[in-house]
Amino acid sequence: MSDFTVVRSNKRVKIVGCAFCQSKRHSNWTEHNKETCERKSREHEEKMAEIVCNYCKERGHTIKFCPKIAYKNQKLEADFPALIQTPVKKAEPSKGWANIVTANRKESVVAAVEKANEEQKKANEEQKRKQKEEKERKHAEYLARIEAKKKRAEEEESRYVNEMSERFGCHWFNFVEYYRDGEFDSTIAANLRYKYEMEQERLEWESEKREQQMMKEIDEKIKRKEEEEEHNRKTMTPEQFNKWYWEKQEEEWEEDDDYFSNHLSAVGTYSMYAPPEYATNAYITSQMLNYHAKPLENRRLMAEWEKEKEKEKEQKKK
Repeated sequence: MSDFTVVRSNKRVKIVGCAFCQSKRHSNWTEHNKETCERKSREHEEKMAEIVCNYCKERGHTIKFCPKIAYKNQKLEADFPALIQTPVKKAEPSKGWANIVTANRKESVVAAVEKANEEQKKANEEQKRKQKEEKERKHAEYLARIEAKKKRAEEEESRYVNEMSERFGCHWFNFVEYYRDGEFDSTIAANLRYKYEMEQERLEWESEKREQQMMKEIDEKIKRKEEEEEHNRKTMTPEQFNKWYWEKQEEEWEEDDDYFSNHLSAVGTYSMYAPPEYATNAYITSQMLNYHAKPLENRRLMAEWEKEKEKEKEQKKK
């Protein structure tokens, strides 16, 4: 491309330089001399010093004379022949280097690029697979840590429950809340206390339901007995009625004897296996307490604790 031409809108426009000084920065449409050319050149340099390039954002030149664009074009011109089959004429910049390279690529270059792309694709898939495996491994380790933490908590809770049950009985959580200012209470005790209260409410409701059903059955039994007795009184002779009546009474007495004998047997079994203080308490009060819950021991501990509190109060008063 000549120094006197430039591409504009796909047309070649001729730029005429100064015939006096051969400068292309101004034309010779007027008569020039050396002083005029120097002044024109100086004015042009001062003007260019204020201009900012739209490409590299540096002062002193326009985008048309940008050195960075010139270096880029030189590099493209140097690299371009290696990408095409045969040397081609320079196309107009408006068509772009990408289109020229696409139309003139060598088959070996295309195969090499496709091979490189395939290898890169496989490498990306392998990397994704490894990342997925690593993520799954970390998730499995996280779940294992959560499970181990849960197991340790369960073991600690079991150890604590066994220790407290040994000290205060199977219903220790109902006692330690108030013992020694709650020193032995804990979150575990609060949870067990809540579950125990819910279970007791359920058992009480079922017990009331059974009691109501039992009272209903007793009322029906008494009603049937009265109806049968009234019917027999009307249909039987006095001797037959008396015989039937006393047979019924003997049956009821046998049932009562079985009930009391079972109760006495239960008391005897309780006295045999319960600790002495519980057997004595059952003999005195007829109450068979659950000695596994240690209510008497807890009452004694509570009494001792109250005595300690009273002593502390007396010492503070003194």
